[in-house]
Amino acid sequence: MQEDEALRLAPRAWMIEVGYARKLLGKETYFAINYSESYDQHGAFPKSRLLVSIGRWIHKDVVQLAVEYGHNVDYPESS
Repeated sequence: MQEDEALRLAPRAWMIEVGYARKLLGKETYFAINYSESYDQHGAFPKSRLLVSIGRWIHKDVVQLAVEYGHNVDYPESS
């Protein structure tokens, strides 16, 4: 294996998430959106991922109900 090939095997990825919380109808509620991408991680991670979440505290600081939607885009299959 050549030296430049070994360097390309190092994992590379990034992720950003933005969230917002506020009290709605007397309960703390949060909204979040997350986007991430990976590079050269075939089979280990999706190429890109979008997550959208909404959650609400049902009982103060103890029980939380959340719903999350995720959409992954995978790497193309190898030929």
